[in-house]
Amino acid sequence: MEGTSRTLPYTIRFVGLLGSHSLGRNPKFMATAVDLGRELIRRRISLAYGGGNVGLQGAVASIVLNNGGLVRGFIPGYIATRRVYGPTYGVEHTVSSNYYKYFEMNHAVEAFIVLPGGVDTMEGDQAGGRLQGRLPDIGKRRELALAVNSSAGGIK
Repeated sequence: MEGTSRTLPYTIRFVGLLGSHSLGRNPKFMATAVDLGRELIRRRISLAYGGGNVGLQGAVASIVLNNGGLVRGFIPGYIATRRVYGPTYGVEHTVSSNYYKYFEMNHAVEAFIVLPGGVDTMEGDQAGGRLQGRLPDIGKRRELALAVNSSAGGIK
């Protein structure tokens, strides 16, 4: 095989973001979120995320929206009505539960990017696996996990 890079047969235009609604303790997390937002804009890739305006997800969504990108926030109704995470950037899609948040995001995006996060991030990552057995097209999704400050040293 010549070279080390591989070209995908199509260009990704819409990605889903899983990650923390907090900034985390490590400043590298926020720096990575900012870089990710800029890269999405540079590549003209739209963003679907978990709604709200806080944390790593909010940072990426803010950068994409404020630089002319398309942003969709998928947020459960019980969180949206209380504005726990603040107002959503872009178009807000209110859903009945976290499960349906991931279900709807799966229909809107071509790939997922996973930033550092807690239980909700892991739940979202696992929801894709649970949905994969029920919806034939979900198995075609790509997933990138950004390894920030880890021994993996890059994108996995």
